[in-house]
Amino acid sequence: MYPRKLFGAGLLCAAALSGCTAIKSTVELSKAEQAVLQAAAVEASSRAPYEWTMTEQAILKAREEWGYADYGPAERFSKEASRWAALAVDAAETSQRTEMMDRMPDNVPEDAPQQKSGEPDLMDDPDLWGDE
Repeated sequence: MYPRKLFGAGLLCAAALSGCTAIKSTVELSKAEQAVLQAAAVEASSRAPYEWTMTEQAILKAREEWGYADYGPAERFSKEASRWAALAVDAAETSQRTEMMDRMPDNVPEDAPQQKSGEPDLMDDPDLWGDE
């Protein structure tokens, strides 16, 4: 009787653990999908093409593995997709900031206006700065 109970308990633990693996991989896949959406929102496909391509390939592989019920690899590829998506967001935002700065006009004049001769120099005024 004892071996039967032990076998039943082992079978129950195995079933519970396999279910946890499926849940963990599903959660990671969901997180990766959200990360991909964030990367798409900042136009990572055009602003960070390398990172975006790696993100797409990792999420596709994660979905494939999850579809075959290979939950361990699905979880690994989901985490990889999330990591690449975060890198894509960073690269796209950096690209966007650089692009915006390049379009800004320079507000610094080429030549600073020169002081006309005969005008007092306010920087040398002791009343302005006090006696030290």
